[in-house]
Amino acid sequence: MVGLWKRGISGVGLLKQDKMTRDERMIALMKRQPIDRIPFGYRNFTGFSAFNCGYTMADMFTDVQKCFDAMTWTAEQYGWQMTPMIVGSALRTLEWGGDIKWPTSPFAQAPIATRYPVITEDDVWNLKTPDVTTAGIVPRMIK
Repeated sequence: MVGLWKRGISGVGLLKQDKMTRDERMIALMKRQPIDRIPFGYRNFTGFSAFNCGYTMADMFTDVQKCFDAMTWTAEQYGWQMTPMIVGSALRTLEWGGDIKWPTSPFAQAPIATRYPVITEDDVWNLKTPDVTTAGIVPRMIK
């Protein structure tokens, strides 16, 4: 890049300024109207948001407010079209009566199932729909 600047090529590496807000862009996209640029999001949004805001991965799954704030701040900071959400397939295990281990190291990016609610075919037939007011992380999300 420095070599390009020495050769007099200016503007290399500069980003075009947005003409629409994040919300305006998404609304226009859903209405099939022209947009100023392609909406962008980041795949490992949960992990990067935690790192970006100084939170632990466990915070992102156990403290819904921290998760929401970290994802919102990170999306605004980088101009991403992301909607804050708590993800992690192991959380479904918890909601149906299994057990999980919360992430405890920088290398753990999500909860891990330690005991599944379904192991045999008979377990499937014996599953009962959980009470959504008390199931796993659902009460935290509702709050």
